[in-house]
Amino acid sequence: MLRRLRGIHLLLTICSGTVLCAQANAQLPRWRMPIQARAVEPRIIAHGALTFQGPQLVSNELDHAAGVPWFGFEAGTGASFTVHDRWGVDVQGDFAYQSNMLWVDSVCFPIFLPNLRTEFRAWRLLPWPDWDEGELKITMAAGWDFQSGGEKSRDDDQYHTTTRYDALTRAFIAPELGLWYYDDASDRHEFAVRWVHHLDRTPAFTSTVTSPAGAATFTGTQDQLAFVYRHHFGLPKRVPQGPWPSTQFDDRTTDTLVTLSTRRSGVPLVLWDDAEHDGDTISVLLNGQVVLDHYELSPKHHRIYLPLNWGDNTVLVVAHNLGRVPPNTARAYIRTGHGRVRLLVKTTTDRNAVVKLRYQ
Repeated sequence: MLRRLRGIHLLLTICSGTVLCAQANAQLPRWRMPIQARAVEPRIIAHGALTFQGPQLVSNELDHAAGVPWFGFEAGTGASFTVHDRWGVDVQGDFAYQSNMLWVDSVCFPIFLPNLRTEFRAWRLLPWPDWDEGELKITMAAGWDFQSGGEKSRDDDQYHTTTRYDALTRAFIAPELGLWYYDDASDRHEFAVRWVHHLDRTPAFTSTVTSPAGAATFTGTQDQLAFVYRHHFGLPKRVPQGPWPSTQFDDRTTDTLVTLSTRRSGVPLVLWDDAEHDGDTISVLLNGQVVLDHYELSPKHHRIYLPLNWGDNTVLVVAHNLGRVPPNTARAYIRTGHGRVRLLVKTTTDRNAVVKLRYQ
């Protein structure tokens, strides 16, 4: 009987402790529930491009013959993975419909060839001075073209054109230079110009134009200049989970550093320590949720992206220590779309700092 009573007492103690812990967690302030920021941000890509490629004249018996660069198009989809909004990689598949123009005497003949493409891209973002809407993007791509074999023919007055193309799988490289724009808190888009160079120099097609006066032969590698647009669709953020460390900040004095307005649904905040690296540690809360947790300031610029709600938003900076040289001091700037707003953020264990942002 005594053992049973002890067992019941132990069970009640465990249950009451569980209930008390659950109540304590339920009473945690909302701002102690951290946003689970991704180090690697995945996005879905929608891709479109206008391409220009031209044939090469290899033989001619006519009065005049020339290859003329002509436009084609391509469309595709894929996925991008951005690391800390600084560099990233993409994987993508495309369908391309490429065109070449044959100019013989006074007549032009367009040649259209479809193919499929898959590619991998690695890229780096570079800040552009005094430009707050985005950044410069440098990319190197590599992949394969997949072309099926076949033959096409057409007749135009006295001219007969025959185009033959073999089944080919060819590797290519493609350097890019573009502009990367911040659409909102999760989406991005870019404009770029690229040059596609095939490593296998085997002609992708051979076209022969014949007439009573003779014949002209054209070939082409399908190397191309392309003007590209890509939209990167962001994926939903993870659900906040778990309590944040229970340091009490509610009883501190809070200083308002500045009140700003922006038309952007998200803004970057950059923080660093431009003085002695003395162990200053801070956290940043956006609208009551942690976006930077127990970060030790250093001379290295640390960039975080702040997704804004419509209307008023509050960015709260709190100190966890004073470092070796009080107070806890950070340099910072925010890009609102109207230039950089530079800040000197001073916090202590008794005083917080806040920046108010109005998205309108």
